[in-house]
Amino acid sequence: MSVSKRRQNREKWQFHMESWERSDLSQKEYCLRNGIKYLTFINWRKQLKKERKNNNARVVQLKDKLNINSLIRPKENSSEIKISFGEFTMEFDPYISLDSLTGIIKALKSI
Repeated sequence: MSVSKRRQNREKWQFHMESWERSDLSQKEYCLRNGIKYLTFINWRKQLKKERKNNNARVVQLKDKLNINSLIRPKENSSEIKISFGEFTMEFDPYISLDSLTGIIKALKSI
């Protein structure tokens, strides 16, 4: 599967997780109403939660490594990473690569 297809698939499932969390439905009921296989929903929920946890750990590592004072980790249900640097705040997709995020932070530090 191509990178763009994987990203689209992940975004689709992220949308479903956020929609389910906003609903008052059980997971099974949400799946029934949206024509989703329950086990597929459960597997994607676990995968996205694991990725979010790994990204949180990377953010903490970056903070320690680069000594940034005001790095904000994404909230449990958040779909973004926010970095405040002086008067600027930038928002990033939580699946941004560590190399990309490191490069952005280094560029900000040089300003």
